[in-house]
Amino acid sequence: MSRYGEKKNLEVTILSGDRDTFQLASDNITIRIPRTKQGKTEVDDYDRQKVLEEYGVEPKSLIEVKGSQKVSLIAVNQSDGNDKALNDLLNLFDIDIHSILEDNIGQ
Repeated sequence: MSRYGEKKNLEVTILSGDRDTFQLASDNITIRIPRTKQGKTEVDDYDRQKVLEEYGVEPKSLIEVKGSQKVSLIAVNQSDGNDKALNDLLNLFDIDIHSILEDNIGQ
């Protein structure tokens, strides 16, 4: 729906507590994220520029960056190779986590 509105040259606002919606941010699509600060609800607005400033990547790439961070965290925590789900994921993408760890953090 947001992309449809954007194509129609509308200013689109999405109110969501899910930061995964940041991938939809653009010059015409703003994501409003509510948060509680000192007992009051405040709302932060994220458009394409704010996502770039805060995360250093284009909004459409943010989900891949966050996903790779999660895989890296899981990999570091499960680097002994005993986690079946992790191994299945790494095999699916043909990733040798032990080589990556050796190359990047010397483990």
